[in-house]
Amino acid sequence: MGPPLPSSPHGEASDQLASLDCHPSLRTSYFTLKVGAGDTVLKTMDCRPGCGACCIAPSISTLDKPAGEPCVHLTPDYRCTLFGSLRRPSCCGGLRASIEMCGDNREHALAWLAQLEADTAAC
Repeated sequence: MGPPLPSSPHGEASDQLASLDCHPSLRTSYFTLKVGAGDTVLKTMDCRPGCGACCIAPSISTLDKPAGEPCVHLTPDYRCTLFGSLRRPSCCGGLRASIEMCGDNREHALAWLAQLEADTAAC
């Protein structure tokens, strides 16, 4: 049995896996989510080894980590020392790798997350 299907604040996740496309470099999964009257396809992927963009680009207020600075819990090989721990902030645990966010490389992920941080920064 695979991982649980993600849910959306706009609707419940369907119990049907729409399709699975395991590209060797991205290991992409496609899930169908029921959103209002229509369906939305959410493209998720496994984290890219050696990336760490989600631990660098965004701010993490619960850790007093400013945007653009590596998290103190990020190892030199870009792994989180809090992964799987109850001490890991919920904002970190809730973030999931996706094609849109991560793209084809680490630079794309850093730029996308930096833009998201800028777009959502307090005025």
